[in-house]
Amino acid sequence: MSSALLLAATLAMSAGDTVRVRSTAAPAWGAKLVLKPEFVIGQVDGPPEVAFGSIELLAATRSGEFVLFDGADIQLRRYDRSGRFLGAIGRKGSGPGEYQHLQGLAWLGDSLLAAYDPDNARITLFGTTGELRATIPIQTRFFGDKAFVADTAGLLWLRTIAGPPEGGESPVPTWYVRLDHRGQVRDSVPFLPLERKSQDLVLMTRDGPRWNFPSRSLAAPSPLGGVVSGHSARLGFTVTARPGRILMVDREATPLPLTGAERAQWEAWHAYMVAQGRAAQNPLPSRKPLVRDLLVDPAGRVWLEVYAPAEERAPTPRRPGDTRPQLTLRDATTYEVFAADGKYLGRIALPPESQVLAITPSRLWLFQRGADDEEQVAAYALPPR
Repeated sequence: MSSALLLAATLAMSAGDTVRVRSTAAPAWGAKLVLKPEFVIGQVDGPPEVAFGSIELLAATRSGEFVLFDGADIQLRRYDRSGRFLGAIGRKGSGPGEYQHLQGLAWLGDSLLAAYDPDNARITLFGTTGELRATIPIQTRFFGDKAFVADTAGLLWLRTIAGPPEGGESPVPTWYVRLDHRGQVRDSVPFLPLERKSQDLVLMTRDGPRWNFPSRSLAAPSPLGGVVSGHSARLGFTVTARPGRILMVDREATPLPLTGAERAQWEAWHAYMVAQGRAAQNPLPSRKPLVRDLLVDPAGRVWLEVYAPAEERAPTPRRPGDTRPQLTLRDATTYEVFAADGKYLGRIALPPESQVLAITPSRLWLFQRGADDEEQVAAYALPPR
């Protein structure tokens, strides 16, 4: 652990290979970090390579080149670090180097692009200029949040069900299977069970998914190896590395109240879903949890997505007769970011109605919309490490 971290945090306990850190430091990135866009691409009437139909996946190299998958056109497209189009990769189909609807995209180092193609039951590996390098047959479908991840050792982490699911709302055990670039299974890592709670309600918004403030466990594989876990009631996380080193980091925080018009909108949605038979009659909490989700980037930084004060949004246009409630009060996606060693870096609030596509050591890649509602990719500079 660095001397800066020792000065910035209180070590509450250190025993064996477990280290507990109470983070009290000021943010290393500064108190008021402002995201600075390096470029934005996406036009209504532009050429096909920047007139996006449905941006679904993006994978970027450390040097800044990136590939995105447009799900409307079923096309992989290459761009340089400034957003200049370099060409398409493969095409729709089932032949060598072709693909259907991709559900995962990741770089193995900066030399191999792995594309998960469940409809063709395979992972296809492409080189840096889009040439076909290899095909890995896959018999099992991988699923869920964070289902397809690459680590710095060049392994792919693929999330799967560990056994046959039981009936009712019992949690379903899940594992990550780790493959090398030849498709050989290296090992498997136990992961969070897949929860199936009828009381959970999720609304898909332009700020990303918004749940009805559930209490839940959180986790993500770390590209540095091991798993990062946490809980919605905790502004902190636990890094379980292999073989057995554990880092526990926590920072003080106060939950936000769920009151007023914001609460009324959620209660209206809940009543609507109960009437539809799609939610259980469980009351909303009086306070929001601290954390909605967590991410881990290729540098091992941990991004805790925190609940933030709600802001007014324009109502969603609805067709005549659509009686669904509106959710015009919601928070912009906001992260508390920590370095791999637990050092507190700072708080980042995304522009309203934007979502994370990818994170690299020096950039944050966002999905957003332009003035004419066109889909865009925006690259924002992150502070130097």
